[in-house]
This record gives sequence, C-alpha cells and structure tokens, in this order.
Amino acid sequence: MEGKRKDAMCNKSSLKHSSAWPKQKCLYTEQLGQLLSQVDEEQKVNTQWKLIKECIETAAKNNIEEVPKQKAYPRWDNEVKHLSDKQKQVRLEILNSKEPQKIKDLKKERNCILHKIREKTKQLKNEHLDELASNIDKTSSDGSMFQAVKALNRKRFENPKVHDNDGKQVSNPSQIQLIIANHKKSKFRDDNIHDIEPYFGQPRKLKSPITEKEVRASINNLKKGRAPGSDNISGEFLKFAPHLIDNKIAEILNQTFERHEDLNINESLLMALPKPGKPKGPPQNLRPITLLNSIRKVLSTIVLNRIRPKTETYISHSQSGFRPNRSTSDVVWAHRWLSAKILNTPNLQLNITGIDMSAAFDTIDRTLLLKTLREIINEDELRIVQFLLSKTTLDVKINGTNTTQLFTTNVDSPQGDSLSPVLFIVYLENALRNNSNRGRGRPTTTLPITLNNDLKRLQNKDVQLTTKEDLHKLQKIASQRQEWIAFTAEIKRTAEAARPDDQASGRH
Repeated sequence: MEGKRKDAMCNKSSLKHSSAWPKQKCLYTEQLGQLLSQVDEEQKVNTQWKLIKECIETAAKNNIEEVPKQKAYPRWDNEVKHLSDKQKQVRLEILNSKEPQKIKDLKKERNCILHKIREKTKQLKNEHLDELASNIDKTSSDGSMFQAVKALNRKRFENPKVHDNDGKQVSNPSQIQLIIANHKKSKFRDDNIHDIEPYFGQPRKLKSPITEKEVRASINNLKKGRAPGSDNISGEFLKFAPHLIDNKIAEILNQTFERHEDLNINESLLMALPKPGKPKGPPQNLRPITLLNSIRKVLSTIVLNRIRPKTETYISHSQSGFRPNRSTSDVVWAHRWLSAKILNTPNLQLNITGIDMSAAFDTIDRTLLLKTLREIINEDELRIVQFLLSKTTLDVKINGTNTTQLFTTNVDSPQGDSLSPVLFIVYLENALRNNSNRGRGRPTTTLPITLNNDLKRLQNKDVQLTTKEDLHKLQKIASQRQEWIAFTAEIKRTAEAARPDDQASGRH
C-alpha cells in the first residue's frame, strides 16, 4: 500500500472508546475468517502474505468505522489569510513611503490589522478546545482522562530541522530526506562488510516447526496503539483476527525456511525525531525511530521465547538490563549494598565507574554475533535469527514528499522489536569474556560483581575492581580487538567509597 495511510487502517486508537466497537470487532473477525479460508497455501510465501494483508485491509474497511483523527487547532481560515495578506501589503507601503505622517497612519492601520489577526486566532483556538471537550464528554469514563490529556497536549508534527554541509538550514522535504538518509546510511551500512545471506545449507524443514500456539502467544504480546510499518498492519488487526490467521502465519513461516523463499519482512520505515536538549540542525542529533512489519515482530518474539532460557544461562549474573525480573533497581541495590559493606571491611577502597556506550546497538558486527550465537542456541533458532538479520532495509520517511530513500543495512541489530536488546547483551557478554584472562572467561575488569560468590572473594582482595586506569587499559585493548572495535565508551562519572577512618589515616 503506497502513499498515505488508509484511514480505516490507521485511526484505530480510539476504536475501543466507541460503543459500536464490540459489534465492529465481531463483524471484522467473521469476515476476515471467510476471506482467509480462500488463501491458497500452495502459492509462494510472499504471495500468500500479500493476500493475507489484502484480506485484513478489506475486512477492516468494510466493518470498522472510520474515526477522524484529532488535529491541532486551525491557525488559519479565509478571514485570517485575508488579514495576513493585507498587513503584508501595508508593511510594504510603510517601507516604500518617505512621508512621516503617512508612515504613522500606515503603522496605526497595520497594528489594527494585527490585533484582528490575534483576536481571530484566539477565537479559533477556543472553538477547537470546545470541540475537544465535547468529544471527550462522549467517550467512556475509563478513557476520558487519557483522551483529555492526549488531546490537549497534541502538538503539530514538523519535519526535523536539518543543516547541509555548509551549515545552512534546509527546508525542502526531499533534501531533508536525502541528508538524513545519507547520514543514517553511513552509520548502518559498511561496504567493507559482506551482507549476511538469509539462509545457510540446503532448503529443509525446521526440526521444530513454528506452531499456531507460538504465533498466537507472539501476537498477544504485540502492543496496542503502535504505528504500523511498511505493511501498514497494526497489532490490533492481528489480535482481533480469528485463530485461522495463526495457522496461516505459522504455515508461511515454516514454508519460508523449508523452501528458502523470499518473504521480504525485513523492510522498515525510519522516522527521525530531534533528541531533547541537543542543538537542532546536525543530523547526528536526530534519534532514529524504526517501524517494523507486523509479521517480523511476530517471528522475532517467537525466536526470543525459544532462546531466552539459553541466553539467560550464558549472560553473567551482573547484567540486569533487558532481562526478565531484573531492572535498574537491582543495580542500585547492589551499589548501596556494596557501599554499606565496605564500611565493615578494613583497609578497602571501592571504585565505581559508570560507562555510557555511545550508539552501542548501531555498531554490532552481525557476523560475529551469529558466530557467538552458534555456541549457545540450536540450528533452528540460529536459522531464524540469521534470517532476521539479513536483507534489512530502511526507508526514511519525511512529511511533504512521496519519494523514497531506501538503503540496505549490514551493521547493527535492527531495533524495534523485543529481540534486539537480547542480541546486544549477548554480543556484549562475548566481548567482555574475550577480554578476560582468567577464570571461566567472565569479565574481571568491569564493575558488576556477582553478589553470592564474588563478594566473598572481595573481602579476600581476590577481585580486580574497575578503576580509571583499568578502564583506560580496557579501552586500549578493546580498540585492538575486532569484537570491541565498534564500541565507544565514555567515562561519565567515578565515585569512590572508602571508610572514613581509612581516609583519615591515609590507608588504602
């Protein structure tokens, strides 16, 4: 589906607040089931998925009522436009006139016109707020507050401000798109690296085929209210689809690996948003937001559920990010616990160093990542991960232009799904292990400490803690190693905790 998003496919966020939604949902589910039963499974997988998308679009258009998008208040109407043109004409007369009295009269006239413009725009804004309040009153009580806050805080979306090579701001949407695409291509594309093939070995079935149950669990995990990718299918349209779609998607995915056919699910849209607190203009100050296809999200969650137990065993206990039942609270608690413990340990100083890895997700070597995963996961899981990392493309989207700036990426772990963070921490764990020179290969020059075992050795001074010197040494070693060459680390802060009596006596 090209061009603008279809209204019926996009304006779904407020469907659940409509009293007609339960009936619409049932009609959508029923018709979609009838349409899906006509899809021939003997066709190529790409054709099957295209037909399924058309079935979803048809069922949505026929049964789901279109909900108008809420827009920011109109700043202009015909009257304001007329007044604006008039004040511009008066301003030109002021600039061209040389008679002081005439200039004085013209300025007075222009001030009156500007006053009318301000009054009219204020009136338009108040009318818009009254309309929002009326629409909010019509919603259910559960969603009224959410709708009110969302409507009142809605801002006009504007294309990001971008500077060219000369430092001048670019206003043409096509030029903005090209500048952003060239910058992101330099980050996500390295012509010196070979692209990963989607398959390895001969076409063959998965030893553990993807099941309908896995597909349904993955669909249920999709978030509501998320922008769709290039396939234009939101998570809601899969969630409310009949269970027949689970079978269809499972068959498509299994046939893809059995036949080694192209499914083209790794095409993503890239939206660039300005980073808060950063100067506007440089392309590097734009945060890329990736919108993935729905079927790719489904497959990513399926393989994540399969490999999670194995990656959890591989990753060190000190890693708290992107892990189930772990969070920043664990790190904060460990920091405070160690700080308190040191007060009861004589002649000991604890150095804590915080490291911020810049654009770490965007610098992963996919070949090395697959090599690491080959020792952790089984063949089926490796085949799926390799498929998800191959032939990935990004298409920069900018308002005001229908052109495309599509480019292929071969660096980074494609973001936008729940699998990417896990792949990153596996990659990081491997890099830390390869820089270790003792024990089981666990990193010894990093801050995190396994509390149950390493803390006991800490009291015996058998654990090497991270100091500034250790960190600089680690960075120097990292720059010489292939698996670390992409990482750039910056020291954010260093805090030292020591016993007061040790500091007073000068002991370390």
